[in-house]
Amino acid sequence: MVWPDRSSPGGRRSRGTATLRRAGVRTLFRAAAIALVALLATAGVPQASAAHEPPPGVPVAPRQENPPPFPTAALTARLAELRRAYRIPGIEATIIFADGRSWRAHAGFRDYERRITLANRTPLAIASVSKTFIAALVIQLAGEGWFGLDDPVVRWLPSAPVDPGVTIRELLDHTSGVFDFFSNTLIDRALLDCPACAWTPSKALSYVKKPYFVPGAGWHYSNTGYVLLGELVDQVTGTAYPALLRQRFFEPLGLISTYVQGVEPAPFPVSHSYRFVTPSLGEAPKPLWDGTGVAPFRSVTTAAGSAGAIASSARDLALWARFLYSGAILGPSGLAEMLDVAPSLPYRADAPYGLGVQQYLIGGRLAYGHGGRLLGARSAIRYLPAEGISIAVVQNTDRGDPGVIAEELLAVILAPLPTPAPSPGPSPAP
Repeated sequence: MVWPDRSSPGGRRSRGTATLRRAGVRTLFRAAAIALVALLATAGVPQASAAHEPPPGVPVAPRQENPPPFPTAALTARLAELRRAYRIPGIEATIIFADGRSWRAHAGFRDYERRITLANRTPLAIASVSKTFIAALVIQLAGEGWFGLDDPVVRWLPSAPVDPGVTIRELLDHTSGVFDFFSNTLIDRALLDCPACAWTPSKALSYVKKPYFVPGAGWHYSNTGYVLLGELVDQVTGTAYPALLRQRFFEPLGLISTYVQGVEPAPFPVSHSYRFVTPSLGEAPKPLWDGTGVAPFRSVTTAAGSAGAIASSARDLALWARFLYSGAILGPSGLAEMLDVAPSLPYRADAPYGLGVQQYLIGGRLAYGHGGRLLGARSAIRYLPAEGISIAVVQNTDRGDPGVIAEELLAVILAPLPTPAPSPGPSPAP
């Protein structure tokens, strides 16, 4: 299986068959999410423009008069070690701290054959991290009254290949039961037979099979849901989703390297993508470039569409994670909707999933983010709300896990949490 995101963003996939009882648990988790937004508002979350300064109106955490120096050398050395360990052709990483200072690094090549090096602004295919943009757009539009998150999908897309009871929310959090078209084994040959061919949403959706379960009765990662969300946005607003992403997010937030592949021109040359046929670390990377300017190659990226066609840089993604998970984009109520992981808990308590977001624990610290994987590309974003730190790692191969690399880099800058003291035993009987 070589096509994107056939497992959950955390590397695990789970399903359930019990009836999902949402109301009470959802209220609990939404309240917790609102409390988190309040915490973030008091802490302040910086964002940087193309000039690497916070845009007007965005709060930053107070900066110390004499802040401790960055462990720049240690971070850069660790990134180089990890790249060598996984034999990654090209990798970018960015960390943004609570006070607005940042560390950025890149290593390797965007064109391995011609030895053209990456730059900090080089876009790479980010695969399913694209879902964070689509989810934010859908939640924002719902907040403006275009539709309701609990509306049936078929109200707006009558021909959608879904159970009539599937809601927009269930597409967002993968509890719809809708079959993932990338899991249809027949699609592999179709994509490989013409890697330079452009796919339409209707062609991708033609590979949808029967549902995994009835709506709300399980959890199963599905790219189909996010392709349908792109179609829904186009239908309801009358504007193509890439134009809305650009108007609302890419340009206002200064995401200078971010664009929808196959629709928009690349602002800078996109990185080529590479695969490895064997586990051998001595193997040379195999190029996937098809000459169309779309990475990894046009058929798979355009088939992914609104579920995974965006390219971006680590710099842009770290900024995006900061804006998104601080509530600066969605506001307190919108962020609470996004971070509501309650529906997933009966089926994946070890890796809770909200509306286009996964919840993580990194060294005992709460984090939010997402991962992405295509043949020849991987990406990861994480935001640690208590620390006010965002990190993004993107690479031009699917060997190695950028989520693990992000955790290794965070270990350089974050001290281990203290071990909780053991609970006192019962008092001796008199």
